[in-house]
Amino acid sequence: MGPSVRHNGPMAAHTIHIRHIDRFDEKLVGKSLVETGELAHTGFPVPPGFVVTKPTFNFFLRHNGIFSKFYDILEERDLASGPSLLKTSQTLQALIKGAHIPEGVAREVREGYSTIGQGHVLVNGVQVKGDASVLEEVKLAWARNFAAKNLNGLVETPAVLVQVSLSFDTRGEILTDELAVNVYKGKLTRDEEREIKDLGLALRSHFYFPQVSEWGISRGKPYLLSTRPASGRHLEDAPHNVGEKVRDYVFREQPRKTATKIYINLEDNELDPAEDLMDGVLNVYRSPRQEDRVEMEDNIKYHIVERIGAISELMAPRPVLFRLSQGLSDGELEALSLARNKNHNVWAMLPNVVRTSELEVALKRVKNTLDTSNTFKIWLTLGSPSNLWELPEFFSLGIDGVSICVDPLSEVLGQGLDWALQNAVVSCQYHSVPVLVYGDRVSQSDELLERLVLLGVTGVAVHPHAISRVRDTVANTEQAMIK
Repeated sequence: MGPSVRHNGPMAAHTIHIRHIDRFDEKLVGKSLVETGELAHTGFPVPPGFVVTKPTFNFFLRHNGIFSKFYDILEERDLASGPSLLKTSQTLQALIKGAHIPEGVAREVREGYSTIGQGHVLVNGVQVKGDASVLEEVKLAWARNFAAKNLNGLVETPAVLVQVSLSFDTRGEILTDELAVNVYKGKLTRDEEREIKDLGLALRSHFYFPQVSEWGISRGKPYLLSTRPASGRHLEDAPHNVGEKVRDYVFREQPRKTATKIYINLEDNELDPAEDLMDGVLNVYRSPRQEDRVEMEDNIKYHIVERIGAISELMAPRPVLFRLSQGLSDGELEALSLARNKNHNVWAMLPNVVRTSELEVALKRVKNTLDTSNTFKIWLTLGSPSNLWELPEFFSLGIDGVSICVDPLSEVLGQGLDWALQNAVVSCQYHSVPVLVYGDRVSQSDELLERLVLLGVTGVAVHPHAISRVRDTVANTEQAMIK
């Protein structure tokens, strides 16, 4: 296995290996591929592959000088006219087919293809072989996204999955809440059925919501091909007729799985022993006073490289968000860059800013100092009401996530806190930006936790002593929502 990076090369910007896709990558790959990527990312057996990301399509249009023309045609389509939609589709597809894939994109696709063996692959389900054929099929996959049947509604920017093509003797689905195996090709042996049920049980342990998962067996080895939530289904007790090894794994004391991510807030930089309860780390480093900063530069570097390095290695592949201090000292940025060279799950969390001009300066400094490939995420801290009103402008500058500290907001807004949080979360959801809420009140108040879960926050960050209670509260709230 190669180095732990999420892209297909040291400077890759347009592709991402399927095993490096996590929940925060929906903007890059779309909802369905996030779920498949989650399987590979967690270690389930998934055929190797990579994704040409959603933003790459618009890069392709801009490179060919047809971005504005393409979207003008798309915006002006007549949704009520079938013949008009067909004509629009033909025009859009002709623009795509007549354009050239930029060399930088083509190089990454060739490199990705090389890493998965250069044999037969499926490009969004179409089997091809060879560099040139893969590149041509990527372009055709983009074009098929704009078929007439897809234009009568919201049209999403396409991502393209390139995956090793395997010959499956047997295929089917498994419902993880019942461990019910459905075979729609071939026939399972008793041992194979047990392996599929063991996989189903492991899936049920990993995902909070019951899943419908497609599987296939190639040369005697089971693979998971896709998974999706089983609408309207609930978790039940695991049956007793499964392999004892898997039963022992599932029935030992484990954290309750939640859809809402639960991060640990490490203000004192001491990692709690129950690291398996965490989905990530929010590291709020309290930097020295401004007048002491010059003398403390070396200590800052040591702190970040050694402590954050140790935490990120222990938590990998789960993210560690390091909060930069106000002013963004050179020592912090340099040390954070060194820490990221060791572990790519370290992300930056920018301090509170008031105006977009401040955010532009901060983003420029970070991007000029650190690796800014698609493995790196830059989050923004919000801690004042003025932040919240500027959110749409902040999103336009390309932040990857938002962390909201409720304590200062509560002091200023009082009873208006709920309204402010609701508006902030809705805005983040509209722009497909993850939002994490933290602060002493989040660790202390079950009532606030329940409201945050109901609002649909991506996650919360709490103090180590509260994490078990918080996970139970979040799990109970989520379960009540689906009953």
